[in-house]
Amino acid sequence: MRILLVVLLASVVFAGCASKDKKDDPMKPAKLVKFEASAKLKKVWSRSAGDGQDKRYSRFVPAVTRSAVYVADVDGNVYAFDALKGKRIWKSSLKKDISAAISEADGQLYLGTYDGEIIALNAENGEVLWEKQASSEISSIPASNGRIVVAQSIDGGVMGLNAKDGEKVWTFDHPVPILTLRGAASPVFAGQKVLLPFESGQIVALSASEGVSLWEARVGQPKGSTELDKIVDVDSSPLVIGQTIYAATFQGSIGAFEEGQGRPMWKKPLSTYTDLAYDSGKVFASAEDSTVYAFNSINGNEEWRNEFLHRRDIKAPAVIGDYVAVIDEKGYLHLLKQEDGSFAYRFKPSGDDFRSPMVSANSMLYILADDGRITAYKLK
Repeated sequence: MRILLVVLLASVVFAGCASKDKKDDPMKPAKLVKFEASAKLKKVWSRSAGDGQDKRYSRFVPAVTRSAVYVADVDGNVYAFDALKGKRIWKSSLKKDISAAISEADGQLYLGTYDGEIIALNAENGEVLWEKQASSEISSIPASNGRIVVAQSIDGGVMGLNAKDGEKVWTFDHPVPILTLRGAASPVFAGQKVLLPFESGQIVALSASEGVSLWEARVGQPKGSTELDKIVDVDSSPLVIGQTIYAATFQGSIGAFEEGQGRPMWKKPLSTYTDLAYDSGKVFASAEDSTVYAFNSINGNEEWRNEFLHRRDIKAPAVIGDYVAVIDEKGYLHLLKQEDGSFAYRFKPSGDDFRSPMVSANSMLYILADDGRITAYKLK
């Protein structure tokens, strides 16, 4: 499970929801069920991209464009590979302790460090364009719309920077609860707004150009009598589809919100700390107990659920073709049919451990392993 951060006190480990009865709710991961494969993923290319992640909590996701895949490791090595063939284009050694990487916008790359630095690189050659110091460790991957770069620190501080030179344009502060999940979801741009997910269970929409608060939407409501019970982090990045925002919290709910004013459209109970996925009118989510859900994007009705991966600590879902892909803690990738959630394929991808969300682009699935191996797969 995830490591919890106790601000002002100490760090503790949260093992998950308490079980009422070992028979009804075993802590042991479910055994894999047998099925007849009806699909297959084929490896297109695989490359080593440095040392990957260490044991600290960090947030690493490949940035994928039509032509390139960008990957960073914890030691500050940044790589660019050809998106279709995997040939290395360049490597840049920053010699920085990277905490969150990597995003791309308008030919620039952005990443953050444990020392609180936001760094911008030229996507064409890896050259450092600028660096900016924040108040504390960068806890989520900086995001940009090509004009403004938004970076979030572990102390709740948010900065809006000029994408050209890194100069500070605005700041925004949000109080951090006593107890939260370690790390944070990344900001997301929606039109002229930037959406900030917070540990309080809220999404705050700011004017991207000025940092002025436009509206707040509550995704999860703190409940219970203890600080553990009250954790409702929005630890998955908001998902923007057209004029609708989808968001989910830990120990809270999943919901849809109107992009203009943040008005709630629907909410359903759910506990998750991974990103959501969308395709063909369905929103896909990996719950804390490793149940995979498909919700109707219009009304939130449950289309299906797959409970056969119970407690296998599955990661964020990703869509490829007519399937939803999830990876479990044992390193198995499971392809589920979008129509009903049944199993279509299972295999072990290249690499060791998979904390990073998979990225679906260019009709391929890009998978970054914790050991730094980046691999591209496509449906056969």
